[in-house]
Amino acid sequence: TLFRSLSCAGPLSDLSGYNSSKIQLTPCTEGWVYNTSGSSIVTEFNLVCDDAWKLDLIQSCANLGFLIGSVGIGYIADRFVRKPCLVIAIIINATFGMLVAFAPSYTWVVIFRTLQGMVSKGCWLAAYILIAEFVGLTRSEEYT
Repeated sequence: TLFRSLSCAGPLSDLSGYNSSKIQLTPCTEGWVYNTSGSSIVTEFNLVCDDAWKLDLIQSCANLGFLIGSVGIGYIADRFVRKPCLVIAIIINATFGMLVAFAPSYTWVVIFRTLQGMVSKGCWLAAYILIAEFVGLTRSEEYT
């Protein structure tokens, strides 16, 4: 193949079949040009090369939200009623999911994704306990 693996550190080092000394390398002043018809977080906020770590930060913040949400919303669901807690968590989860899609900057993506992680894990936990209570102890023993 012509391109084995292109990297940001030496983009011309992996060209085979070409004399790379005759290819002029210039800095990217106009931004990246993506060969895709769609849009993603990577293309929207140019999370490539030196900023590629920011994509992993989004998921790490969601995982932090999962941790906080499982404790926080789990407590709220235990202290108060589970059904309203579950419904409110579903609505908030859907709202933050839409806000992630329309976030104006990378910072807002991280904030909305963290908050979405908080309510989504709490939603899952409240739903799981609610189903376990609905099924009852005798039926749940058959599946363990």
